[in-house]
Amino acid sequence: MPPRKVILPIGKEQFRTVINRILGNDASLTNLKLKKVDLGDGGFSELASALRSNSTLRSLKLSSVLSGSDDVAAGLSSLVEVAAAPPGEYAEGDGDGDAGLTNIAFPENSLGDLGTARVSEALCSPGATSIRHLNLNRNGIGPTGAESLAEMLRSQSWLNTLVLRNNQMNDGGVASILRALSNGENRSVKDLRLGSNVAGTESAKAAGLAIGTNGSLLALDLARSSIKDDGASSIAAGLQSDTCRLQSLDLRWCGIYTDGIVSLAQSLKVNSTLISLSLDDNNIKERGIDEIEEYLLNNESLIEFLHNGCRVGVKGSQRIKRSVWGSRNAKVKRVEYGKDWDKMKPMTWSRIAAQQNRFV
Repeated sequence: MPPRKVILPIGKEQFRTVINRILGNDASLTNLKLKKVDLGDGGFSELASALRSNSTLRSLKLSSVLSGSDDVAAGLSSLVEVAAAPPGEYAEGDGDGDAGLTNIAFPENSLGDLGTARVSEALCSPGATSIRHLNLNRNGIGPTGAESLAEMLRSQSWLNTLVLRNNQMNDGGVASILRALSNGENRSVKDLRLGSNVAGTESAKAAGLAIGTNGSLLALDLARSSIKDDGASSIAAGLQSDTCRLQSLDLRWCGIYTDGIVSLAQSLKVNSTLISLSLDDNNIKERGIDEIEEYLLNNESLIEFLHNGCRVGVKGSQRIKRSVWGSRNAKVKRVEYGKDWDKMKPMTWSRIAAQQNRFV
């Protein structure tokens, strides 16, 4: 058994070394990850001041940070404000800039709704236009925080990836974020990850609308939700829209049964953009297999279909594999079914882009 990787907290001396490297514009320091670091009183101000004069750092990840008597939420929002490039450094929507932070990750910091509102406000500032990727995974964000994020999405046009997994936004909160991507309100987000947020049918309806009207959305994660058959039908309707450009859809653990599977399978006959579809741990059953087998034979785009834990049995899985490999799509296929289904993860849009070179 390989040794377990352990990430130890760094002390004040190590933190001082990090600050000096940032201040010195160390060319080798482009990606900074700090976990369980005790910044102490004034630590956020010190880090923000160092970032203000830095031009080499591209990615900053702070998780489970401690800060003495300082307010963690206020400190993190201050980093967002000062760490990005100055106003005018980039044209809006241009992700190829060469200065300023582009990737910010603040997972596991208990931001809550108030802290999320502060970070959202900071992301709307003119100095935040370099930021392309934001990760707020596991921050206790509720429906009110989700509304703040939705308003942020309506107000800015430079964020490409938003990771909000494992929060408590519930059905209404997830739906509000998805509605911000509908009908042209936000055209910059390409990758939206909302799994493990107790989403339901309201979220699925909003997802179907976003998928069907937002041609910029390329990847959507709604895993571990409760969208069920009605929600799957709403999403399937979005997949059949002429405006749909979605390439990766993650619907693992979504409580979908035969009727929902049939709706999704039927959408594959019309959809020509989806590359990766994950339906792990839903209930496909015999009728679902019949529909999937028929429509996959006519699909020309799908190259990855994950259906582990779907109770289709070995024979059912073999039928699905034959239908994918026998389809008119001649690209390399990946079809997964087996005991190690929980280790299989669907492609992200960035990984698909690297392999297929299909994104413009």
